[in-house]
Amino acid sequence: MLLLRLFASKDRGVFAFCSLLGYLIFVGMRPAAWAASVAILVTYHLFLVYCIVSAEEGRQRSYNVLATIAGHLGLVLVCVAVRYAIFDLIRDSVSSQPDLLQSTAARMGARFLALFTAVLVYGMVSLELKLLFDGKRGLAHDAPKDIEPVFVEMSAKLRSRDEPLLAATGADHNEWVQYCKRRNAKYYNPTLSPKDDFEQWLRARGKTQFPIAQSEAGLAAD
Repeated sequence: MLLLRLFASKDRGVFAFCSLLGYLIFVGMRPAAWAASVAILVTYHLFLVYCIVSAEEGRQRSYNVLATIAGHLGLVLVCVAVRYAIFDLIRDSVSSQPDLLQSTAARMGARFLALFTAVLVYGMVSLELKLLFDGKRGLAHDAPKDIEPVFVEMSAKLRSRDEPLLAATGADHNEWVQYCKRRNAKYYNPTLSPKDDFEQWLRARGKTQFPIAQSEAGLAAD
């Protein structure tokens, strides 16, 4: 299943490029014992950065910085350790073959190891994205929870100013300041004046905080 996903992925071209670059580094550094490790690290990190940056919905860390670093290092070490364990198994298997078959077995083993390493790196990157970078950037994560459904809907439809607006209280102003600090700047509508932006937010807050009062204000306005 992982192989099908690997070769059918829309990112297969980028992954192939990252793998090729890692392989060239490996070839250039041989016979150094750590050449394979460097190649894996290059391929792994290039593809990981690409997946994080190119995600359509954007990605954020699922945990704090220290936990993310620790988890990342753990996954990378597992990836390198598994690759070397398979390499040792293949080497022992080749050495146990008759002399006439050792060269053929070595070529087949090298091809299998290259394919296994590619699948391993892809799988570990996918696992890291799932475990450590599954947070999504978006308006729903920036809006306060009590007004989130209404405010997201209003931002999408740009509702009319004709809806009733209750007088703002001190608590409203404090909550507005905190909201401005939390929200993502790229979701701010530059065409709105600060007054209109605040009033739009206040209407959304009123819908969730004081639905009955808003209804009465609407009847009074009629």
